[in-house]
Amino acid sequence: MSAKVAKTILKEYFKSGKRPNEEHFHQLIDSSYNEDVAFTSFVSGYQVLVNSEEARILRRQAGDTILFPVFKNLNGQISRIYNYALPACNLGAGLQLSSVFWNIQLPPLGPLEVTESESTTKKTINLEISIRMEIFNGYEKILSEKLEIKAGKQKIEVRFEPKPQDNWQGLSVDIIFDYNIKVPIPFPSSFYQSEEYNKLLLMGFGGLGCTFSFR
Repeated sequence: MSAKVAKTILKEYFKSGKRPNEEHFHQLIDSSYNEDVAFTSFVSGYQVLVNSEEARILRRQAGDTILFPVFKNLNGQISRIYNYALPACNLGAGLQLSSVFWNIQLPPLGPLEVTESESTTKKTINLEISIRMEIFNGYEKILSEKLEIKAGKQKIEVRFEPKPQDNWQGLSVDIIFDYNIKVPIPFPSSFYQSEEYNKLLLMGFGGLGCTFSFR
């Protein structure tokens, strides 16, 4: 298979008056942008599974779940796992998972200036987040991928060529957040129940879907 060729170049081969040759047709086939998507499974952000001891849901709106993680101490390295389960059973052995797409809104990252609750004292928090996506077919983990992220609302798409599966027993996607938080001066306990705390870590979990293609 030859390398993919840009659409603008492919279009030049087939303009009126041109005479594309065999190699041009090979490039067109190998560069096909109409993927053989055989099946798509999707769930809204309402379906994200959350451990009530580790995160608090504020509301569900427009297909998103708005939440923030619950921490007893804003310092150090902390992990949180959120899960999506997608219907993907009985697809047969002729299909393989080709991509996963996910909508997410992340909080501001980096050094942040935060006001203590019930005071005007400001403190600087350095907030770093890394996210991994782990995909399971039934109980078997078939993929683990570190995601490229940024602050704010975004759509993340991961494309891959995992090993073919003989059958699909249900698709489960773990979203693993690794927080690295540094606070030079600890906050009082009242801060963890305040609006400032909520705003600092607020996230919006949107829909997640996957596509399957023919092998």
